[in-house]
This record gives sequence, C-alpha cells and structure tokens, in this order.
Amino acid sequence: MRLYGLKQLAIATGLYEPIRSLRNSFNKESAANTEKGLRFYGQFIKSGDLVFDIGANVGGKTELFCKLGAQVVAIEPQPKMFKILEARTRKYGPRVTALRIGVGAEPDVAALHFGDHDGMASLSNDWSKNDNGSIQIELRTLDQLIESYGRPDFIKIDIEGHELEALKGLSHLVRGMSFEYHHDPVRLRLASECVAHVSQKQKMRMNLTGMEDYDLISSWMPADEFSTQLEILTKDHPFGDIIAVAE
Repeated sequence: MRLYGLKQLAIATGLYEPIRSLRNSFNKESAANTEKGLRFYGQFIKSGDLVFDIGANVGGKTELFCKLGAQVVAIEPQPKMFKILEARTRKYGPRVTALRIGVGAEPDVAALHFGDHDGMASLSNDWSKNDNGSIQIELRTLDQLIESYGRPDFIKIDIEGHELEALKGLSHLVRGMSFEYHHDPVRLRLASECVAHVSQKQKMRMNLTGMEDYDLISSWMPADEFSTQLEILTKDHPFGDIIAVAE
C-alpha cells in the first residue's frame, strides 16, 4: 500500500512518467525485455494498425503497441491500475483511448472481484483463492468497441478467466489475437474452448508463449491440431498466451 501511495502521489504531481522513464533508462534488463517484446509483437502489429488491449492493467503491453506505431484502445476496469495506465500512456496523446470498463458477451453491469494483490481482478468470482471485495463495472462487447473505434488488426485479451466471455461478444473477423492460458485442468479447458470458439469463425493458425517471455513454444499449427497438443505444450509453462493468426 505504501508503494501504491507513492505512485499515486507521483501521478497527482505529474511526475510518474518522468520518474519511471528515468529509472528505466538505467535498467538494462528492462530495456532488453522491451526490445524483445517489440520484436515479438512486431510480427503481428505494424505501424498504423488498430489494437485492442483488453485487460491493459498498468499499460505495459499498451506501451509496446504504441512504440510499434499502433493506435490502441486500452480497457482496464480496476480504478488503481487505470490511474497508472492513464499516467503511463498520456505521452502518446490521442493514439491511446483508455476506458475504465470491462468486456463481456453482452452489454451489462457486473461485479469485478479483487484477488490476492493489486493488479489482480476478475469477473469470475472463483479466479482467486481470496476475494478481497468487489465493485460494479460496466461491460461492453468487442462488437460495441468495434462500432465505436473500428475493427482492430490485433486483439490482446488477458482478463483472468473471462476470455471466452469476451470472445463471445465478437462477430467480426480479425487478423490476429492473443488470449491467456493457465496450465491446470479447469483453466486449460477454458483456453481450449477459446481456441475452438475463434476457429469456428475463421481459419486460424495457433502458437503460444510461456510466462510472458516472448518466445514461441511450438511451431504454428491449425486450430484442431493445436487443441489436441495443448496440454502437452503447456506442461512446462504454468501460464502464458495463445497466439491466433488468420490463415
């Protein structure tokens, strides 16, 4: 809480981003990780593309997408994280549209449940072992976001167990997307359902990364083959992202 309070003070005084940028300029590991992220996402996102960052948290991925030249609609419902997201991306001006809402299968109002620590929250009340309260948030669908901001070239979804519900609200074809997986029976089944759902709409080839390390674990596969291999591919990776690219 003390660290968060210092962050809020920096945000309120307009010093958050200058301090963060100065700190990162001396952090070689952070710089190397950023370069690796840019190379990775640069395979799927080009300058001028529109990207939806669903579950933007404090804006780490949003900033990568901006550095690749993309326009970004960043969705983050957690009030604390949203303030940091706004402060971190303000320098990109109108290229970032930040919205403090959630994304679901239907327009609605729903409870966002807070988990074990700041930055962890889900619309699924069983996602975390500890429920540290909840707030009511507005839900919009991906189709509604497309109606307002245009069809994205890439969608990144990381919303702690609610990925399938978000995908159910998408009827448009997109060039590429990513969504989170976790290697346990329940959550891996959810990831497999996400694969099946998106591949019903269009032919997609699939791959995955582990632990946000920006390294592809496998070769690219058609969705049906990928689903049969998912448990094996993820056995050494507790969590990561599934990447789906239109054929």
